Amino acid sequence: MDDDELGGRQKAAKGTINLGQTLDGLSVGELEDYIQVLKDEIKRVEQALVTRRDVFGAAEALFKKPQG
Repeated sequence: MDDDELGGRQKAAKGTINLGQTLDGLSVGELEDYIQVLKDEIKRVEQALVTRRDVFGAAEALFKKPQG
């Protein structure tokens, strides 16, 4: 991950896209690029969530008190 991603900026085919930016001045192509950047980011966050849940589940199983 680079500094632009941390700051909410992503490189698109034509320039930089900033999360929360005003959309009024963007062309149809730029809006389509923006949608793709957002979809890619959603996939990245969903994968991080799956990983975190897997780690949490493994830790929970490791430290779970034995029954009986």
